[in-house]
Amino acid sequence: MTLVTVLALSVATPCTLTPEALCERVSQVRLIPFKGLGTDEAYLALMNAGEAVVPCLIEKIIDTTPMPDPRMAPKYPGTVVGDIAFFILLEITGTELEGLLPETVRESFRVNGVYAYFDYVANSDNRVQLQQRCRDWWRQRKSRGERNGED
Repeated sequence: MTLVTVLALSVATPCTLTPEALCERVSQVRLIPFKGLGTDEAYLALMNAGEAVVPCLIEKIIDTTPMPDPRMAPKYPGTVVGDIAFFILLEITGTELEGLLPETVRESFRVNGVYAYFDYVANSDNRVQLQQRCRDWWRQRKSRGERNGED
């Protein structure tokens, strides 16, 4: 058995990881595929876990650890783990980005696109506010029994 084989066998597979352990992989996402282009193991593991990882993704929203922007475009140089956790949460739940933002940010979003989001979360208090909005939204969604694409 080669060293590579031993290492491959010793790595936990996505199906054996808890949602919390999967959420720790947000910082490892290097590519968020756009229109089916490209693949990324960490991203796919999170997407395959589905709604089970949503609560821990919400908790990650306030994580300001810098990381490369894995989105195909437009790239943002100040991307942090919390941003990617939020974007993956949106993908998993089929929710539009502006749907979870305050009205003033939604208005700016119409003009500035995703940069309105980045301007908003540049203030750490707003990042905490976004996290709370997501917690409340998720709690309401679960209490109504909604699933991906139903709201």
